[in-house]
Amino acid sequence: MISRLSRIASPFLITLVIFSFFRLYLFLVYQNDFSNLSSSEILISFLTGIRVDAITLFAFFSIFILAITFPLRINQNRFFHGSLLFLWYLMILIMISTLFGDFIYFNHVHRHLAGELFQLGNDAGLLGEVLKNYWVHVLFILAFFVVLAKVFIRIHKSPLNELPFNFQNVVLFTIIFLCLVVGIRGKIQGKPFGIVDAYSTNKASSGNLALNGIYSAFRNSSNKNKAYHYTSDSRALALTQQLLEDESFEFTDPNFPLLRKLKVDPLSTDTNTDIEKPQYNIVILLLESWSSIFVDSFTHNNFGVTPNFDEIVKESVQYTNFFANGQRSIDGVTALFAGIPRVEGMSLLGSGLEMSNISLLGNIAKNNNYQTLAMQSSKRSSFRLDSIAKLAGFDDYYGSEDIPQLGIETSGKQPYFGTWDNNTLDFFHHKMDQLTPPFMAFAFTSTTHVPYISPGKEWEKYPHDENNIFGYLNTLKYADESLGRFMAKAKQSDWFANTIFIIMADHTLGFGDNRKDFEGTDLKTEYRPLENMRIPMAIYAPGILPARVDDRIASQADLMPSLIDLLGWKGEFSSMSKSVFSDSPGFVIFGNGPVIGFVNDQGYLLHSLQTELENTIEDPQATDSLLSSYQSITRLLRENNFVSH
Repeated sequence: MISRLSRIASPFLITLVIFSFFRLYLFLVYQNDFSNLSSSEILISFLTGIRVDAITLFAFFSIFILAITFPLRINQNRFFHGSLLFLWYLMILIMISTLFGDFIYFNHVHRHLAGELFQLGNDAGLLGEVLKNYWVHVLFILAFFVVLAKVFIRIHKSPLNELPFNFQNVVLFTIIFLCLVVGIRGKIQGKPFGIVDAYSTNKASSGNLALNGIYSAFRNSSNKNKAYHYTSDSRALALTQQLLEDESFEFTDPNFPLLRKLKVDPLSTDTNTDIEKPQYNIVILLLESWSSIFVDSFTHNNFGVTPNFDEIVKESVQYTNFFANGQRSIDGVTALFAGIPRVEGMSLLGSGLEMSNISLLGNIAKNNNYQTLAMQSSKRSSFRLDSIAKLAGFDDYYGSEDIPQLGIETSGKQPYFGTWDNNTLDFFHHKMDQLTPPFMAFAFTSTTHVPYISPGKEWEKYPHDENNIFGYLNTLKYADESLGRFMAKAKQSDWFANTIFIIMADHTLGFGDNRKDFEGTDLKTEYRPLENMRIPMAIYAPGILPARVDDRIASQADLMPSLIDLLGWKGEFSSMSKSVFSDSPGFVIFGNGPVIGFVNDQGYLLHSLQTELENTIEDPQATDSLLSSYQSITRLLRENNFVSH
């Protein structure tokens, strides 16, 4: 038995060292993400990380360990033993590949993989392109795979002692089994080790350093739809409703506690309840990766790549404290279409959220006699947006396969995702010209998605690189020009004067702190708290809404109640958001991996659902509001009591 254990120890320790290497490499490459940790906190995080890695390996390798050490006659067979070692080797290859993908993913969202690992079918093309851009890393990993194969072959060729079925070996096997149970749990007593236990300090960065993408992904995969109890359900609902209360809406049904509708003005002397507000057209532009910090009109920097949008903003209602509800495009789409901020433990549109009865923006518009249109620059099926758009109530839907090429780009290249923004927005305008007002139209761009393919030298304000901030800024310059062309064409259309344009991003760029990239240049950036969640948002409606700057706290999820409020749409709806036109204070709930965030006009807090990580809000009710809202919304979705059946 002892010889068997020595054969097991080699691949186990090799894999543990590999995990630690990835953590060290992550720390060295993304130092800005961990700059708020002291030396002792870094050490503690690394030690906690070894614990997380060991738990991960015990969970995945326990079946091999038990099979190799079980005292049975078949375990003397070298073919059986070799098959086990081969499967073990394949498992390590999969783990290394996943850790590499997690390392790349961290570059864009600055956290580890969570539930996204199980949605890679939507991003398979991205994965292939990213691997191509990291070809040196790929070659190194492939070479390591060869070396590792030789190690396993050597282990297989080493002498294999007999393992008779006797009392001593049964006792040793039982001890090994119990040790594996403890190893997988991570603890002898109490609840098993969880993600929150990886946060060795009250700083979110400590958890990011300690965790690995495999552990976080599989732990999060089992958290969906689990009941969360912070307080009593009645108190949680009361606090949630208090957060949502404003002067324009009223709650309508105690059986569906978040269901609301517009109030009838009690001071009105008009007895004709059929009088409606003007039916303005609505145009929603969701811009890929536009971050507030790189839009000069929002942060007053000098990047000089958004002049068209900056001019639009001058005539718009500009929201300077606007946040994304997540860090992926589908998070933003879910927030826009359903009014629900997606956080861990909750599904997205296209991956389970639709199994609950929810309010959806296109359906609400159609119920108020609007034609609806949706399109995206990427392929029709990207993020399953074709199915989502249909579900959400959009009559017509288009993807890159449907969009003609105009050919203004001069690089001779095509963007990795779909088609160029200029093609998309020109086609978008063409399709809107065919609609009968009132209509609501939605378009989602993609040119500013990594890798940043250059459209041509004339848009390269900075030295172009497909994988760094300067490549992004060049594609942002092109995207801004495409937006300007679209708006110039829209102004020539009959429907323009009666149209409200809502322009926002799907999420931020995700590079984090770029100040080192700008050393030696005249580019200056000032990073505010939660900069990785701040996106530009403007409502452009000349002649309808006076231009002004609005500093209220708001997010993508607020679009649904805002349109209902602004347009006087009839019918009930349910969301975890409120109108940006409300006089009552706004709030934001967002998801960032296993961490959920809350923002109000007093500050922000970050929470793991068990431990408070960061908090700048003095009012203790902020934590109550966040956790109560999470409890309420997950329970109502789980019980299918979000909207009436």
